[in-house]
Amino acid sequence: MFEALSINSQEALEDTLCKFSLDLYKIVLIQFLEYSVLKSVPQPLWQFRLEMNENGSSTESSITLEWRRRTSNGAEENEDLNGVILWVETTQAIEKLVSFIKDNILLKQPHLCQIMGNFLFRGSASSSYYLPELKKHVLKDDIWKGPLISHLLNMFYHICIPDKHFKLKEISSELQQASSKFEKFLKEVGFIQEIDDSKMPFSKYFQQIDQMFAQKRITNILTRGRDILLKEDYHTIIEVGTLKQQRTSNTKLTTSKGISIYPDDIDPDSIGKAPFVFDFEKCSISNVSNMLMKLCHETLNEAVSSQCPPSTAPMLYRTSRDLLDLYRALIPAVHGSSISTIPRTAAVCHNDCVYFAHNCLTLAFEYKQKFKASNCTKSFLNVCTFVDFVPLFREMGDRTLVDMIEHQKSQLLQLIQERVFALKDALRANEAVMEWTEAEHAIRAAHYHLQKLSQAWKSILSQQVFGSSIGILIDTLLSLVLDQILHATDISEPATHFVSSLFSHVERCSEFFHHPQPQQAKKFCSQWERFYAVGKFVDMSLLDINLALSEGFFRSITSQELSKLITAVFDDSEKRRNIIRALSAEKAY
Repeated sequence: MFEALSINSQEALEDTLCKFSLDLYKIVLIQFLEYSVLKSVPQPLWQFRLEMNENGSSTESSITLEWRRRTSNGAEENEDLNGVILWVETTQAIEKLVSFIKDNILLKQPHLCQIMGNFLFRGSASSSYYLPELKKHVLKDDIWKGPLISHLLNMFYHICIPDKHFKLKEISSELQQASSKFEKFLKEVGFIQEIDDSKMPFSKYFQQIDQMFAQKRITNILTRGRDILLKEDYHTIIEVGTLKQQRTSNTKLTTSKGISIYPDDIDPDSIGKAPFVFDFEKCSISNVSNMLMKLCHETLNEAVSSQCPPSTAPMLYRTSRDLLDLYRALIPAVHGSSISTIPRTAAVCHNDCVYFAHNCLTLAFEYKQKFKASNCTKSFLNVCTFVDFVPLFREMGDRTLVDMIEHQKSQLLQLIQERVFALKDALRANEAVMEWTEAEHAIRAAHYHLQKLSQAWKSILSQQVFGSSIGILIDTLLSLVLDQILHATDISEPATHFVSSLFSHVERCSEFFHHPQPQQAKKFCSQWERFYAVGKFVDMSLLDINLALSEGFFRSITSQELSKLITAVFDDSEKRRNIIRALSAEKAY
């Protein structure tokens, strides 16, 4: 080293010092920094010992600098205070090491100190030793891009900047004092040239500390959101919302003809006492969506806190929106296969979307006044909204459930369509035939499929959505069966008994609803009245049919369909002709 320092060539001198500085950084300096970043509380502290060995000859004398880590004294410290202590200890350790190098290696030569300082802090020395990875520094600055300063700034960012605003105010002055002392030392030893204090690396850093804090806080929040979406069990559900008000009174108001004024699921005593318009109907959502919504609220509460800098509030608001976007991006990507094939998962995803859409309706109203009280700018208040998420989540939820219903309809059709296809022609038989057996087996298979589906959905979906969803699928079954009966040209008497038993089995589908009553099936199944009327028809005589017509029992069936049924079931007679003429006249009318 000393021989190299005596060379007159400035280029060779710089080259030697750069190589030495790089080795110093990689072998020695990085020890302080890496241990500091990776070691958990209690943090390590450093102890130095300087030893001089003289053997009577100046050429054989040596100076040794030793250091070791010593553990904490065992006292529990505040995590953020540990960060401050660690920063102070690290800068003091670097000061001692730099002082030793200046006095004993660089021989207190200012121009040598400048060359080494430029390499470690500015990164502006010989490019042959400049490493590409050393460009990764916190501040995008053209001056301070050396390996040591970059590593120090990254350490400062990760270790010293806290995760809460009030903690930032507590430790800011201590950090700034320690950093100013370190900068002053570097100036004194000549590793940094005399420049304006405002342009010093840590001084510039403290000018942006609110921005750096916001950046770190946002990163932590989004990391938490991502971990919730990726690491938590999406199939764990919780119950939310309130149950829609049901009949609790025995009061039943009727007209003079005995017809009920109110539907069976409405309590007349509750008229005028409607639930709050923004009540969320009781259903089950994933714990993932619940945790994410809580994190969104936490982020907004932090943004409107009096301790949050006005410049940080809009950034936290945007972060809360980013959390919702994370759900829309990650859940379909991670669980898309389950959502498209498993009914329960599709129902949970649908409810999550409805839950987010419901919260987005009121979220901006809830926090807008709080943002206003936090002295946020008018331009920010004008764009502070979550309502734009409502159609996005509704569309995502609707698409998820509709796609699953279509998938289930397809499965139902596969189960029964081919097996009941020949039923209309087989109804002319006077005894049980294979087509009757196939149709019965198909109906039982469809009933079993719907039963399992209702078990998966009933505890997940809200009553209204469940009723509408299962009703659509029951309609698929009813339509297939009705189509065969209404298009039959000849139905024998044994076949009417078979159809009656078949319809009795299908009628059990009304048990799937939350309130297993025919009224519920009628409410959610558009084909239920037609199905019920045809099911009763096959057990009626012509006299019964004539009476039922006068009472409007067959109003859900067209006169043409009823005429075809009468013609198919009953032999030609005066009574049959009279009923058909009456139906034809009604049709003409």
